[in-house]
Amino acid sequence: MYRAMNFVTLIILVFTLQYMVLTVLAHEKDEECFNLDIPLEMPADSRNNKEAIQAAIDFTHTYTNSYGTITTIKQERMFISKGENATLVLLARSYADLNPRYLLLHFDGIYVKAAMASYRRFYDSVAVETTIDWSCLNLNLSHEKGGFGSGRFSDNGDYRNGKFSYLYDIIDISVIASSIPLSDEPDSECYDNQFQTLMVSPESESWTLHLNITQRYYTSIGYSYSGDFKIRDHLLTISNGEQQIIKLSYSPQSSKFKDRNPRNLTIRNDAGELMIGMGKLMETEIKYSTNPWSYKAEWTCNNSSLMYQPGMKESPKLMFYKYYHNAGPATTIKIREEYLLFDVSAGAVIELSKMIALFVFLCTMNVFF
Repeated sequence: MYRAMNFVTLIILVFTLQYMVLTVLAHEKDEECFNLDIPLEMPADSRNNKEAIQAAIDFTHTYTNSYGTITTIKQERMFISKGENATLVLLARSYADLNPRYLLLHFDGIYVKAAMASYRRFYDSVAVETTIDWSCLNLNLSHEKGGFGSGRFSDNGDYRNGKFSYLYDIIDISVIASSIPLSDEPDSECYDNQFQTLMVSPESESWTLHLNITQRYYTSIGYSYSGDFKIRDHLLTISNGEQQIIKLSYSPQSSKFKDRNPRNLTIRNDAGELMIGMGKLMETEIKYSTNPWSYKAEWTCNNSSLMYQPGMKESPKLMFYKYYHNAGPATTIKIREEYLLFDVSAGAVIELSKMIALFVFLCTMNVFF
């Protein structure tokens, strides 16, 4: 009995050592791939990319079995600061002996570098032969534009009884574009991202502006109807160096989406130049043929801010909500866009105030009398 126990202990020890060796090998392979000096394929305008202090990255790990059934194993969002290294731990289903596996990451302020080893194993029962191959999965993904990359990191196949069978694990990596707000206050975040380095000029009462904001909406249904309508006016007076937040409301078009009212429009006066911004909310519901309905609500900071000076020839337009509905035929397409128009007539008010001041001065000098 004692010898039997020793034999069992020996078997367990052998398998444990084998597992440890394989695990260490996998870790080394993952690190080797990360340490490779892979040149970046930078676009011609890459020098104009803005460096960020943090990147948000979404990961999805899926496993596909021999029947083609896809199972989501892990979904996670990670934040990485500029200059930081990070590690995502993965547990492969296709070949578990090498677990845990490591996806290694680095963010340099412009690009997210992601790397790990890709393991492929194939067993041929006819030749009684196992083939093992290691390669590298290396990705360089843009933060400003938002990058996406995908690859297999574990692949286990075999040939038995005249049939092929394949199991594999895939990691999807999606870098959230810098234009997409991530906080619970997307309107404020979009404004702050655009004007975070704002320098305010010394205060001066002469730069007090009177602003009229007209809220309108455009709507269309198929080919038969379209129109543009006024909702209301918002009037405000804003002094130099002052920042105001105006509460707005849009009209949600579908119960499938969360009502995000009230919306926040931020305006700041810098020596007569207005810094205006908020987020843009876009909602779509689409159904093609026999496919189920697809619902998507997303925020963006693209084209959702502007700088406005009195005297501009055209009133600037800022769209902050768009709804799109499509049930298949073109006649079912419904669109609603809510937007803002800005009009500063204060330029004339400023000039008038200067003329009054000049008139008072001349009166005191007895010019007219």
